Amino acid sequence: MLDVSSDEFKRSWKRQEQQAKGLSDIGARRMLLFYAVECGGKHQLMLREGCFMYSRMPNQYKELLHDIKRMLKELGLEEKCDFPVLQSEHGQSISPGQYQEMWRYGINFKNANEMGKLIEENMLKALQLLHELEGRKRSRI
Repeated sequence: MLDVSSDEFKRSWKRQEQQAKGLSDIGARRMLLFYAVECGGKHQLMLREGCFMYSRMPNQYKELLHDIKRMLKELGLEEKCDFPVLQSEHGQSISPGQYQEMWRYGINFKNANEMGKLIEENMLKALQLLHELEGRKRSRI
């Protein structure tokens, strides 16, 4: 992965979240929301660890890659969000760390309408929680 600063993750988080709001394409919107959660989560982990460059993050966090469920768990927010393992129509399990791949490639999954709505609602909830976390940190400064 290219080296990224915490400020760059923050800027990307906010930009992707904002851009997702205006999209009518469900897959594109959900993919941007996913990346917003991922960038927001990485930004918060970097602040917590006092690392302002991704390359300086402890390996345990670098290994999270795209796993937003584990990332939120590290931040103490996982119990407030539901990111289930899905089943593709090809019989494969799709973990929360693979959602972005599912939307990027247009992979069909079982109960797509219901599960897609659930995941989108929970990504929006995760973003709200990340904003609240950000606000608490600002108020301590």
